[in-house]
Amino acid sequence: FPGFSRLRLNDLAKDRRYISMYGSDLLRLRAAHRTLFMAGDPNLRAFQQGVVGDCYLLAAVAGLVNRDRQAVRAMIIPLSGGTNAVHFGPGRVCIVPPLTDAELLLGARIASDRGIWLNVIEKAFASIREERREARTGTLLEGDDVASPDLLGGGNPRRQGDSRHDERG
Repeated sequence: FPGFSRLRLNDLAKDRRYISMYGSDLLRLRAAHRTLFMAGDPNLRAFQQGVVGDCYLLAAVAGLVNRDRQAVRAMIIPLSGGTNAVHFGPGRVCIVPPLTDAELLLGARIASDRGIWLNVIEKAFASIREERREARTGTLLEGDDVASPDLLGGGNPRRQGDSRHDERG
């Protein structure tokens, strides 16, 4: 809810009309910290997939967290105003603007006991995928084209019609 103060969100969370429609989302937003890393982050407790359907990304990040959680911390460099620089692979850096409430609700589950580091990685990865798709098609993605199956569902990054993989993997 851009432009809503935390106080206004608290008021809405108490309004019965909003509770019936958006209660659980408002409560999650109200309880969520917008801190990049909480004490003990990154950790595997943060891995609760949202509705985006990016299990393939979360699995890879979980493996890295399990192996070297400090490497994950080092991937994300906080910049000013809630913007972050996320470092992928050999020299690839993605600048991630502050997360919107919608991105917090759609991505990995937010909670009061964990930071938003995983949501930041999700947004950075989605940005890279969008750039690659634009480069491949030669078309700037706008509007509904940006909300593709890669971002909103399915979870399987393979190309449609790729017969090298069956539905199990």
